[in-house]
Amino acid sequence: MTIAIRPATAEDREWLFELHEAAMLESVERNHGPWQRDEQRERFFARDETEVRIVLVDDVPVGAVHLADGVDDALHIGLLEVHPTSQGRGIATKVIEALDEEAARAGRDLTLRVRRDNPARRLYERLGFRVTGEDEVRLQMRRS
Repeated sequence: MTIAIRPATAEDREWLFELHEAAMLESVERNHGPWQRDEQRERFFARDETEVRIVLVDDVPVGAVHLADGVDDALHIGLLEVHPTSQGRGIATKVIEALDEEAARAGRDLTLRVRRDNPARRLYERLGFRVTGEDEVRLQMRRS
């Protein structure tokens, strides 16, 4: 399995929303009620991360990571999604490790926010992220 990451292009726009819908529909419905596609689409395309990258496995797109500059010059993961059919294969781990190496080369930490009930929280903790802040719904996490 070869994992690569490339910058997203305008041609990826619709695919990115389809990925988001596949990855997030269940969580949104569990936490907020029925998926309202038009509303979710509008919110998705209004995201403010400065960079989006596509995750490929053997040259096939299976995920995406949305990045932004974080607090204290950290590299912030705004959203990391892997298509449900590709989850459980270590893809997110490899993406985070690559981002951590990139951040370290630049002398930056890696940060993210995660819902308290998101199973990915265990992955982030296993990879060395520590809680640095919280609210009623989400945890702010940092890997130095």
